[in-house]
Amino acid sequence: MTPSYDVMSGYFLHAREKRGIQKLKLAMGAGNSNHYNFDKIWKRHYQETASKCLISREEFERICAEVKTSFDRFNYKASELDKDLNTTTLELIIEGMNKRMKRILT
Repeated sequence: MTPSYDVMSGYFLHAREKRGIQKLKLAMGAGNSNHYNFDKIWKRHYQETASKCLISREEFERICAEVKTSFDRFNYKASELDKDLNTTTLELIIEGMNKRMKRILT
């Protein structure tokens, strides 16, 4: 899960702190070659990592479909959020997740 978390939070750093996306690195490598560069991670790298963990390709695809479905259904109402939550931060994270989902889960 660490590479997935990095992907979700990395865009936030890119957008808020104006860090170049090509300079961001994952905390944990993904794929057979241990890719760390944020902008060079693709779905195949996660599949390679899953394979190392003895997760079949079919199971990996099922997990990806489940994550995509859950994300597509993700919706929140401002009234449901903690009043101290910084909604700008939330919106940046969701924007980044949308962009990465298109690249990784399609």
